[in-house]
Amino acid sequence: MLRAPGVPLNQSGPKDDLKLRLLARVDPAAESEAARRWKQPLAVGMAAALGVALLLALQLVRSRSVELRRTRQLRAANQALTEANDNLRSVQADLARAERLSSLGLMVAGVAHELNTPLGSATLGLGTAQQELDTLAQRLRQGLRRSDPEQYLRAGGAGLETVHEALRRAAALVQRFKQVAVDRASMQLRVFDRAEIVRDADPRLRHLPPEGPIALRLHLAPDLQMDSYAGPLEQVVSNLLENALTHAFDGRARGCITLQTRADGPAHVLVRFADDGNGVPPAQLPHILDPFFTTRRHAGGTGLGLHIVHQTVTELLGGTLRAENAPEGGAVFVLRLPRQAQLRA
Repeated sequence: MLRAPGVPLNQSGPKDDLKLRLLARVDPAAESEAARRWKQPLAVGMAAALGVALLLALQLVRSRSVELRRTRQLRAANQALTEANDNLRSVQADLARAERLSSLGLMVAGVAHELNTPLGSATLGLGTAQQELDTLAQRLRQGLRRSDPEQYLRAGGAGLETVHEALRRAAALVQRFKQVAVDRASMQLRVFDRAEIVRDADPRLRHLPPEGPIALRLHLAPDLQMDSYAGPLEQVVSNLLENALTHAFDGRARGCITLQTRADGPAHVLVRFADDGNGVPPAQLPHILDPFFTTRRHAGGTGLGLHIVHQTVTELLGGTLRAENAPEGGAVFVLRLPRQAQLRA
């Protein structure tokens, strides 16, 4: 306790007269050392914070650079993919046009072959009728016998009947080929019999013999009515036949193609197209429906035939297509198609 001078210990003056002073002596060197001590960690912390900030900034700049580079790469890849897709569509369109022209050539050949028989019969019948007419005219000049008109009527009538039947067959063929042409040129749903569409899909389906170097066996269930796109369906069957004749029997003198259709429940039809040829190597089997995949590029193959078949079956006809190797050898294509196809734009 402090007391003022002249004031007894037990007596204190007025409160206002009590003043306390605290004097401290500070060493300047010690003060400088203390300041240095607390400023040094602060400087180190600020330097560390600045270093971290610089590292973050560098990392941000590097990340931004990587992002920009990836963005440019993605844009370039997207551009390349767009161009490849456009090229694929162009090639598909070119191949479709080429296949239409090829189908047109096959159809013209089929029409000529089919019409040749009835027209030949009609020509023979007209020749017979003309010969009998000339004979009757000669008999009229030489003197007509009673049996001559009857003989002419009998022979001439038979010839004209042959002509009539041949022309009827020719008209039916023209009508059928006309419907095939309409189916191939249009995209309209219509009701048809599956067996007739298979037979009309390719002229070779009517002319390949059951027994021959390349035999054809058809097992077509009757009365399989479908309401679908007949033209694209015929094109699918024709392409599968062309694929088998091109690839299945390479290096073989004989072979057999089997085409089978049957009902698969009340709403679907199953089409099985098989050959007993070389089959597909297991490593290539998962890729034969891919675009541009071909083992005959050296021979002009484009690798789009089966891909277009797959697209037509799955996207237009609304079915499924499965490719596999048969256990006994050869390739098998199984199509499962709805009897009622969806209307497509």
